[in-house]
Amino acid sequence: MTHPQEPKTAAPAGLGMNNQTGSLLRTGGATAILNMGEYAKYQGREIKIGTCEDMLYLRADQARSVEPMRGNVDPVKDAGAIRFRFPFPQEDGKEPGSFEPFVTLGVYGVEVPDGVDHGTVQFSSQHGLLASLPCPESKAGKESGIRFHYNGYSGKVKIAQQRLIGEQLVLVCQCGSCGTPYRYPTLEDAQPVIDALLRQADETEQSHQRNKRQDDAGKDPRAEYFREVARRITAGYIRPNAWSREAQKRVEALAEA
Repeated sequence: MTHPQEPKTAAPAGLGMNNQTGSLLRTGGATAILNMGEYAKYQGREIKIGTCEDMLYLRADQARSVEPMRGNVDPVKDAGAIRFRFPFPQEDGKEPGSFEPFVTLGVYGVEVPDGVDHGTVQFSSQHGLLASLPCPESKAGKESGIRFHYNGYSGKVKIAQQRLIGEQLVLVCQCGSCGTPYRYPTLEDAQPVIDALLRQADETEQSHQRNKRQDDAGKDPRAEYFREVARRITAGYIRPNAWSREAQKRVEALAEA
């Protein structure tokens, strides 16, 4: 099972890096198509859709609703070289370019896969000291002997984005400690994250049932939220022209959960 690293700066095929400006230039031509800030037009208005390869303000299903601008990324033609915002349920209905700062969802009960090249984490003290330490989830961090304690921690895995690989929108996550991005190439690879979300949903619902008032007949909306995120991850890997019977059963099972 492999979990390819997501590059900090990803150049589409046929593109080269301009080391002076940070822009990505099409090799063999003079047109720059990726800049530090990426802009497009939506309903005649210029909007910001992302920075470098990160479409922070654009979902994959919105790519065709914007008009690419000269000198900026084309979210349709260059879809395989960029990362789209994950379609979190609470953001349904937002227009391209109108999203708030970058959002992630921490997931408990799942580990960052082996093979991810973690970064370092910086710690500071009130006495003016700074230290760069190996990520607690990395091999070096686990073997360092350093005792890491978690307080207000949102989870070792953070759901962050989607990337188009072939006909699939694969899940891109980040290490919850150092922020290193990586992707899950197949639905089977992503299954531990999906399973962890469904466990969170069940645990949330069980806790709600134990603690609810006698006159409260409703369900905890957080439980349904986790299930819906799991459904959307699954849906990204499944396309109408490539549904298998097994994959269809998975989607139906999630819908009934």
